[in-house]
Amino acid sequence: MISEVKADESGEVIFKKSNHYNQNGKIDSLSFEMLDSFKVRNKSVFKYNEEEKVVTKTTLNKDTKEIKDISISYFDNKDNVVKTIRKNKEGKIVKHIERKFDEKNNEIESKDFSINGAVGKKTIRKFDSNSLLLNSKEFNHNDELVRETTNEYNSYLDVINSKSFTANFNQNSLTKHEYKYDENNNWIELKYYLFDKLTTFSKRQIEYFE
Repeated sequence: MISEVKADESGEVIFKKSNHYNQNGKIDSLSFEMLDSFKVRNKSVFKYNEEEKVVTKTTLNKDTKEIKDISISYFDNKDNVVKTIRKNKEGKIVKHIERKFDEKNNEIESKDFSINGAVGKKTIRKFDSNSLLLNSKEFNHNDELVRETTNEYNSYLDVINSKSFTANFNQNSLTKHEYKYDENNNWIELKYYLFDKLTTFSKRQIEYFE
């Protein structure tokens, strides 16, 4: 299990999340709570077919148990999710996503399709030799660039700087990440800065099994 708690700049907890995994190391359930003004408490349950090549994720309200949406994902023979179909609580398809991967299983392209089958958004990604995401570009339905992001990493291969440019607003943004690591070199504390101002602080608790 991996659990994470996130706080705002004042130290008030605004988000909680916990992941649970099955015996094959695949995610079994995910719970998260938004503790801000939205007060959202959701739980997602994952169900796999026998070959574990198709997974159905059902998201419910934790309090009312009402189904919010259903996502069906399809895997290739390398366990990459190549297609996801999203349905609303009535079972009607509202979106589907298709993805392409390189020889290292990096997701190099994704396309979001609307209900009528038109491409709503396309994202192109570039990775380095360590499979770290260096650059991503988002295009709208007219194939116009709307956002570009570049990342820098530390020796633990975690992102430390992320620069984004949003074309619609002609605006740049810079985010910085500061980490604290455990003895297994996994981060357990993360400070998130936007334009050098601390905006959120996250803590993770990781359970290891021998």
